[in-house]
Amino acid sequence: MPETAQQITIPDAEQRKMLLHQIGSERARLLGFIQSKLSGSTPGGLMAEDVLQQTLLNATENIHAFRGEASLYTWLCSIALNLIKEAARSEQTRSELHQTKIDASQPPHHESAFSDPFLGERLQNAIQKLKPDQQKVLKLKLQGHSGQEIADALGLKLEAAKTRLHRAKRDLASMLAEEGVHVDELFQ
Repeated sequence: MPETAQQITIPDAEQRKMLLHQIGSERARLLGFIQSKLSGSTPGGLMAEDVLQQTLLNATENIHAFRGEASLYTWLCSIALNLIKEAARSEQTRSELHQTKIDASQPPHHESAFSDPFLGERLQNAIQKLKPDQQKVLKLKLQGHSGQEIADALGLKLEAAKTRLHRAKRDLASMLAEEGVHVDELFQ
């Protein structure tokens, strides 16, 4: 039988070691709980084992934060639920953004550059010469999406999306500069 919240206090390293051992002994029971919460739908393609591993990792990394106000099992379940909810929110955002078609035919918010037939054609041609990952990030930016929205839509971390966008802008500007066209105002 697991220890109750009243029996657990964490004044020293020895008791933390004991809690870490107890976390391991709750593995099977926690997996059953996670599977019950994921039955029917798996946000973001979550697998119960993945949630379990991340829960155990979070718990061991944050064992110092366990206050003993509830049982250890209850604390582990709350960590697992938070991970599942976070994945569901992230999946919903990704789903909403994937409904936004990522192609050159969708009108950009920067109509001024595209309304000039000469510049618009050069811009479209230059974009088509970029690497596919650069095309996607650039088109989303031109459609008015924020850096975080772009990252979510492409399944990237924010920094990775910013890096791709920077490289896409740099390569696009370089291609257009060779033709004497400067498009800095597109990305203001």
